[in-house]
Amino acid sequence: MSEAPYNCQILSHPSSLHLFLDSRIVHCRTVSIFGISFPMGNHTTVTEFIFLGLADSAKLQVMIFLLLLVIYTLTMVGNAGKIILIKIQYQLHTPMYFFLTNLSLAVIFSSSTIIGKMLADLLFEQKVISFIGCFVQMYVFIALAISECILFGLMAYDCYVAICNPLLYPVIISSTVCLKMITGTFTAGFLNSFIHTSYIISVCGFNVIHCWDWKFKSVWTVSGG
Repeated sequence: MSEAPYNCQILSHPSSLHLFLDSRIVHCRTVSIFGISFPMGNHTTVTEFIFLGLADSAKLQVMIFLLLLVIYTLTMVGNAGKIILIKIQYQLHTPMYFFLTNLSLAVIFSSSTIIGKMLADLLFEQKVISFIGCFVQMYVFIALAISECILFGLMAYDCYVAICNPLLYPVIISSTVCLKMITGTFTAGFLNSFIHTSYIISVCGFNVIHCWDWKFKSVWTVSGG
C-alpha cells in the first residue's frame, strides 16, 4: 500500500473558512470496516473528510454554537427527565411507557451522535472527520432514526390492541412480547442502516463536504453514487 499527499485549498466557496488542510489519500485494493474487508479494486480512496463550515464569521459561528447547545441541552434534559419519571412512577410501568422510554433513549443517542461533532466543529478552525468516524456517525444515526420510526409503529399497534382487544391486551402485549419487539426494532434498525451506509466504502478523490447541504447527500455525492 502506497501513500501520496493530497493538498486541498478551499477559497472560492461562500461558506468557506479558508482552510488550508493537508489530507492524505491511500491507494488500496480493499477497505476494512469493523474487521470486514470490502474489495475496492485499484482505487484511490480518502482517509478523511473536510467540512466547509456554516459561516465565515467567527461571531456568527458562536451564535450558532450557543443556539445548538441550548437545543441540545433541552433535548437531553427533556428525554432524560422523561426516562427518570417513568422509572420512579410504578403506575407508568406499562408497555406504552416502556416504548416511550426506548424512544427517548434513541433520541438521546441519535442527537449526541450528530450534535456533539457539530458543536466541536463550530469551535475549531479545522473541521475534519476521519473516514471511519464519518462511517460510524452515519451508521449509528441512521440506525437509531429507523428504530425510532419502528417504535412509533409499535406504539400505534399498542394503542390499537388496547382499544380493540382490551381483555386480551395483557396477553398480546406481555412483558416478553415487549422485549422481543424492542430487540427486533433495534436489530432491524442497525441491519437496515448498513445497507444505507455501505456506499461510502468507495469514496474516492474529492473529500470536501458542503455543510449547507444535507450531510448524507454530500457524502453520497463525493462517493460517486
